[in-house]
Formats: sequence, structure tokens, C-alpha cells
Amino acid sequence: MSEQPSKYRGHSLYVGNLPDKAFFDLDLKKLFEEHGFNVTNANVVSDPLKKPSVPAYGYVTFAEDSELERCLKTMNNIKVQSQSIILNRQGDNTRNPLANIII
Repeated sequence: MSEQPSKYRGHSLYVGNLPDKAFFDLDLKKLFEEHGFNVTNANVVSDPLKKPSVPAYGYVTFAEDSELERCLKTMNNIKVQSQSIILNRQGDNTRNPLANIII
């Protein structure tokens, strides 16, 4: 497992509950940039076992921690293609009470 470059450590958000339709890295980056955030990187992780492969979650990296904090406050649970996205600080073990748990 590769480690995230140190200049970005702590400035990434996990983005869960992405839309089932085709949703790519550029779509994720544009989503946050359209809301006024300075995004340095966006990555969508898809489930390769599903055919066609659908997005499961992603990560968004910000240039500054203040951008990340502002994003957590303003974009958590917003609707994207009729689904509410879930944001958590990358590596954050706290649970979102609005998140669904599927076992």
C-alpha cells in the first residue's frame, strides 16, 4: 500500500454514496470545484466485481485544511444525481448517523 504524499496528508475527504450512474474522477473534481473548492486531486473507486462497474466511493484532496473543513460543513449530505453523498475525513473512524450500514 502506497502512502499519500506528505504535503497532502490530512487534506483528503472520503466521499461515499456516489451515484450509481457513470461517475468518474473528473466528475468528482468538477462537483467540488463548482461549489467553490480548491481541489488538487479527485479519485473515484469503482467495484470491479460489478458489471458494469459502478462507483462505490472516492477521495477528494484539497490544497489546504481550511478548504477541507469548509467542505465538511457545507457539502456533507448534499444530493448528487438524487443520492446524498457522505463526507468523512480520510481515515476518520467516526460514524455518520445519516449513513446506512449494510452487512
